Amino acid sequence: MTFSGITATGDFAESDNCNGTSLAVGSSCTINMAFTPTTTGTRTGTLTISDNGLANPQTVALTGTGVPAAPTILAQPRNQTVVAGQMATFSVVASGLAPLAYQWQENGLNIAGANAASYTTPAAALSDSGSTFQVIVTNTAGTATSAIATLTVSSTPIFPGVLTQHNDNARTGQNTAEIVLTPANVNATHFGKKFAQPLDGHAYAQPLYVPNVVIPGLGTHNVVYVATEADSVYAFDADDKTGANASPLWKASLIDTVHGAAVGATTVNSSTDLGCSDLAPQVGITSTPVIDPASGTMYVEAKSKENGVFVHRLHAIDITTGAERASGPVVITGSARGTAADAFGGVITFNPLHEHARPGLLLLNGVVYVAFASHCDWQPYHGWIFAYDAATFTQKAALITSPNGYESGVWMSGAGLAADASGNIFAPTGNGDYD
Repeated sequence: MTFSGITATGDFAESDNCNGTSLAVGSSCTINMAFTPTTTGTRTGTLTISDNGLANPQTVALTGTGVPAAPTILAQPRNQTVVAGQMATFSVVASGLAPLAYQWQENGLNIAGANAASYTTPAAALSDSGSTFQVIVTNTAGTATSAIATLTVSSTPIFPGVLTQHNDNARTGQNTAEIVLTPANVNATHFGKKFAQPLDGHAYAQPLYVPNVVIPGLGTHNVVYVATEADSVYAFDADDKTGANASPLWKASLIDTVHGAAVGATTVNSSTDLGCSDLAPQVGITSTPVIDPASGTMYVEAKSKENGVFVHRLHAIDITTGAERASGPVVITGSARGTAADAFGGVITFNPLHEHARPGLLLLNGVVYVAFASHCDWQPYHGWIFAYDAATFTQKAALITSPNGYESGVWMSGAGLAADASGNIFAPTGNGDYD
């Protein structure tokens, strides 16, 4: 007997190892059925098996009973901190038999009109600090009450997160808006490792942090973003790894086609492609990304190998999903006039194999800056700095540090390109000569 088609209808789905196969006498194959009721009560469907037998097609009547599913809280409301005069949003993700009804409470009392999966407070006053919020989710099968979330109202600006290498464009490393850590609680009892998460490659880039990020379908989270040499970017919950937070909130591979890479793109192999072990065993994302909190965009530089060609791309990533923004990505390339040994016809062209981006990216006045040096002083190379419009990815400028010489890479040991309040950019170079 030869099977040519197996289908199921209604609230039933099938999986099998029969379709497209031929069975000898005495042999068998398996058809598995799954029942996912869309409502309560008796549910019916049909399994249809098409084959070359005389009774083709064969049908089997399917019956199941849908049992109401009580609400389950999948993502709890999170504590919120706002400045006086700002609003705070609490959200929950729940599952269960539809429709689900929501009732938010403040300090244990129902809030009139707060009947959605999220609730936004009025402008908060200092006197609101310490208020608690929870939500009761109900359906015809039962009730679920969320965990309690606390509102903190501050009179001083709220820490916006770690959005760039060393906290600011001056690279001071200062956090002048710290409101949690104090000399009293930074001690052996209260301060230390909370948990760990696995990565798919080495992380030379500094992790970044953004509070109160609304992740679609997963609620509001404080998020740590980590980029690896496997050309991956992770978003992890910053507070715990229990339940749904045991897995990344999202993970994006910058060498897949949806992020602009060619089919079959890989990271760069330190040994076979570079012959250099400064970054081993693979090279992907080394420089620290930078985040624009206003647009919720992370700018990331990634190196890859595609069809035997080496590529550097600047990406614009949505911090809530890991998806590529419409403006990105763009392949980083450029040329400049000079008399260096690798010039052809008086023009030096950026070498994507020899060059590598190590310094943290700089976002300044709507422009993203990316700087380059080399691998193991592999000749020929130069220092390069590229400038791209953050909104359109139009290249604004390209600077080569040694157009008439060699080396002079912008290394900086991974520190970010620095800038002051007047818009001046500072970038030390190393090796070789300059100008």
